[in-house]
Order: sequence, then structure tokens, then C-alpha cells
Amino acid sequence: MYSALLLLESSSLIHLNRIYAIYKAYGNEEALRELGMLDFPKSCYYFSLLGELYSKLDPMKSKEYYTQAISYVTSPHEINSIQNRMKKLL
Repeated sequence: MYSALLLLESSSLIHLNRIYAIYKAYGNEEALRELGMLDFPKSCYYFSLLGELYSKLDPMKSKEYYTQAISYVTSPHEINSIQNRMKKLL
């Protein structure tokens, strides 16, 4: 589905959502491989996805990525959401 969407419009959010779908279907390593092949602008979405992908592989690295995601966020609700994901790592 996301591949078809990318044919219509290529955006970083569509790419990130596609990679999240790959993560759910095929696992962390395949999603990280896909992510490594693309160049994304740094954003809270990019770092949140990295935090999720590393949550089981390397919780400390995951926490670092979530911390970077927070630095791009201004909404207290989003900050709280990311902090809650970080708490689940420990």
C-alpha cells in the first residue's frame, strides 16, 4: 500500500510509515536495512521510529533516539507520549 502511495507522492512521512509497516511485518533488522538506504530529514518522527526499531535490540540506543525525538517536539502531549515509551524500556 505504501509503495503505491509513494508512486503518487514521495514524502518522508510516507517512507517512514512504510518502514514502520516493514518493521511490523518483517522485524527490526529488515526495517533498519530499509531505513539505512534512504536519507531522511531529521525530525521527531524519524527519531521516534529509530527509538521503536531499537527498543528490543538495544534499549540504551533506543533511549538516545527517543531523547533526540523529544528535542524536535513542542507539544506537551507528544513529549509525554515519547517519555512513556522511554519508561517502558527500563
